Amino acid sequence: TASVREFSCGLDESCGYIFSDSSFTTSQGLPYLAFGCDLDEYFRFLRDSGVRVLRVGNTGTAFDWSRIEPQKGRFDWTVIDRLVEQAAQYHLTLMPVLGNAPMLRHREGGLITTRLPAWLIEKSAIVKRNKLWDTVEFPLDDWNDYIKAFVTRYRGKIHCWEIFNEPNLMMPADVYLKYLRRAYETIKVIDPDAVVVGFCSTGDLGGRMAE
Repeated sequence: TASVREFSCGLDESCGYIFSDSSFTTSQGLPYLAFGCDLDEYFRFLRDSGVRVLRVGNTGTAFDWSRIEPQKGRFDWTVIDRLVEQAAQYHLTLMPVLGNAPMLRHREGGLITTRLPAWLIEKSAIVKRNKLWDTVEFPLDDWNDYIKAFVTRYRGKIHCWEIFNEPNLMMPADVYLKYLRRAYETIKVIDPDAVVVGFCSTGDLGGRMAE
């Protein structure tokens, strides 16, 4: 009997949404953008190319915590509601990166600045973890409230959640694990069938994966 092997192709994606007021910049600009077509045409192209999963929240700004919760407890889901609806029409699964990358800045020329809301930074500890990165260690209660609101709104529509992008740049494993554990427990209470993805690491920008 011939066996059938299933697989999915994914893409690190901004969904084409870049806002002029974003504080997130890189020296190379923002990658993964499609120009000259609207989002429906782009999603159709991705579907027809075999893409099934879009990892969102690393590039672009639509999934920035600072945009979603600009003030504590006040959420703006306008853009994400539209993206979730459009992605579903083309059978694309969104996998948000919750918390983005928990940094304040990369100290070499201010290469990358934070995507966290100002109100959260004001109440958080800023830790110089190494020669390059300033990390925002925010309260677990605020983290829990954010995750609870996000997952509750999109339960049944978003099935995969990733916790931070490349945290090894900014924090040791024991610090990351406390955020990962809290996120996992909160998500599973709200949606027991959800998949929680962690341990995304990098060797770029001074990242030491082995350590």
